[in-house]
Parts: sequence; C-alpha cells; structure tokens
Amino acid sequence: MYKERLKELTHSVLLDASQLAFIEEAPKTFNLLDSYLKFFRYLSKEKEKECLDYEIEVIEHYINIQRTHYDFNFEVAIDKDKMLKTIFITKSSLIAFFDKLLINILSQEEKCKRMALEFEIQNGQVKVILEVSYLNKAEIFSALL
Repeated sequence: MYKERLKELTHSVLLDASQLAFIEEAPKTFNLLDSYLKFFRYLSKEKEKECLDYEIEVIEHYINIQRTHYDFNFEVAIDKDKMLKTIFITKSSLIAFFDKLLINILSQEEKCKRMALEFEIQNGQVKVILEVSYLNKAEIFSALL
C-alpha cells in the first residue's frame, strides 16, 4: 500500500509542479517537469514488454531531462519507422542502452556535435545503432534488442 501511495503522491507533485511552471511562465522548468512526469509514468507501469515506438517516445523525454541536467546542446536525431509500432521489446532495454552511452559521451573531453539513433529490423530482430559525431571523429555503437 505504501509503495502505491508514494507513486500516487509523486505523480501528483510532478503534475502540480509542471502546471505551476506553465502558469508562472518558466518554460525550461515546465519542459523538465513534463518530461520527468512522462518518464516516471512509464517506469511506474508494471509491464515486461513495451512497444518500441513508445519506448522511443520515452527516450525523447529522457533526453530532455539529461539536456537540462548536463546543459548539453548537441543535436539528437531519432529515426522513426512505421514498423516500430508493431514491435515489442523488453521494457527499458533501449533506455538502458542509451543511458550508458549518453553518460559516457557526456564525460568525454571532446565535444559531441550530434547523435543519431537508428533502427534496423531484420528477421524479427531489432538492431539499434547509435552514431556519435565529434569534431574530429565519429563512433558507432550497436546492440540487438
């Protein structure tokens, strides 16, 4: 009961705070709280599988949170395909892949210019590819979901 009530309270506080930020015309604060609220809702769901398209939407909220926290301004592009709505993956697997790499990228001395997240669908498997462009080099990371 306590865990469920804490979830309810957290959801309520985040919603109220984002509404106040909107009313008080604090757009950065509103965007941060709105993204965190949507991210929190996703993580609070007790599901093992999730639609890949929805997980990508959650990644976009996660990027907004980290963009504010780390004050980064490089471009993040996500390739969306109609087929992604028909594919289900283990919940948070894409977030875990992206999070580990993002923290690594942000800790690099070299400044990142752009990140591109792409998906290849072959024989029922989804391969996620993250290309990171720095000033003098590019790196490619990939994993099967």
